[in-house]
Formats: sequence, C-alpha cells, structure tokens
Amino acid sequence: MSAHIPAAPQGSATVDPFIWTDDAVGLIDFLVAVFDGAEVADARTADTDGLVLHSEVVIGDSTVTVADRKPGWPYTPAFVRVYVDDPAEVLARAEARGGRIVTRPTEFFGDVLSRFADPFGHLWWVYRHNPGTAVWD
Repeated sequence: MSAHIPAAPQGSATVDPFIWTDDAVGLIDFLVAVFDGAEVADARTADTDGLVLHSEVVIGDSTVTVADRKPGWPYTPAFVRVYVDDPAEVLARAEARGGRIVTRPTEFFGDVLSRFADPFGHLWWVYRHNPGTAVWD
C-alpha cells in the first residue's frame, strides 16, 4: 500500500486529533501523565476570556491539539486510538488519575485492545500492536 503523504508542520502527522473539552489544562496534565506525553510549551495560547484557545501535546509521533470548549458550544466527546507498549500500565495510570476502565486488555485480531474514559468524557482506545500476529499485518 502506498499513499501520498502531504506536507505537515514538523511534529505533526497527516491526521492529528483536535479535542474541545471542559478544563483543557486538566486534560493536558492527564495526557502528559497517562501517555508520557509532552506539552509543547510555546503552543499554549489563552483567549481573551482566559480559556485555552490552542495547546499541543505530543504523544509518541503524534500531536493532540486541546482547547477549552466555549460557553454555548455543544459537548463533543473525542474517540481516540493510541498505540502503546503496555496497555495495562497505561490503564493503571489513567485509573489512578480518575479515568474509568471500559475494556481491560483483550486479544483483538492478534493485537491487544483496551479502552478507558477519561474524567473529561473522552474515550481512549488503547492498543498494543503485535507485529506478525495481527490480522492487518
């Protein structure tokens, strides 16, 4: 399979999630702690109302943009898939920080699938890829 990869800024992938949330600062801290992420300090921008207008958290080779939901904007939960080395460890860190485990690590077409809901209402699909055993290899 060969797909065209368009130009993207350094640190961005072709597709990066953008999450509107209540308490963007709390979600940023959660993502850094749970996924060993790193906030891009220069990216955080506050709007005139003090809410986070833009921020970036790097997780592995991907960037998640996080902003505060403005009053009157509809709540739109995010559903994000993340590949990790140890799903059980990630779930333990999420649970210790108020996350709710939805699916414990389970074999799934040769990979390992797990899920948790973060304290902000977003659902994270946490996978460990097992090269050579997964159906999609």
